[in-house]
Amino acid sequence: MAHPVVEIPTDPEGKRRYESAMRHVAALKERGASSEEIHSVYKKIMNGTAGKHKEK
Repeated sequence: MAHPVVEIPTDPEGKRRYESAMRHVAALKERGASSEEIHSVYKKIMNGTAGKHKEK
């Protein structure tokens, strides 16, 4: 199954998120993470929701 083509953001914040996401993806692949976990982390970073905690 081929991955969809992703347009790399050109704005500074989007570019930083994309670069961060790709670093995390590479580390996850190296550790042998599942594709589901990799996609989940990528989406969270690109959506700007990674690392945010729910308030109690």
